[in-house]
Amino acid sequence: MDTLIYNSHFFETRKLSFEDCLLEYHSKYLNINLKNHRFKNQQQVDDIISESYASFAHYLDNKIDDKYRRPKPTELLEKMISVVTK
Repeated sequence: MDTLIYNSHFFETRKLSFEDCLLEYHSKYLNINLKNHRFKNQQQVDDIISESYASFAHYLDNKIDDKYRRPKPTELLEKMISVVTK
């Protein structure tokens, strides 16, 4: 949730589509094809599945870091300044 709030600027300005991000995340990170692999045991299967999993927050942060320059979180900065100056 915090990642969505922090990156809300990209969705508000339509630089990114939330729906497109979810679809891409699902197709690239959650669909694991194990058909062409040869495994010695169930542990190897479990290891590949757990290693290939990335959280949506991690995916979204990487996508934004690769494509865009992050703006300053102005709301957060304003709140921090108001707390410091009190």
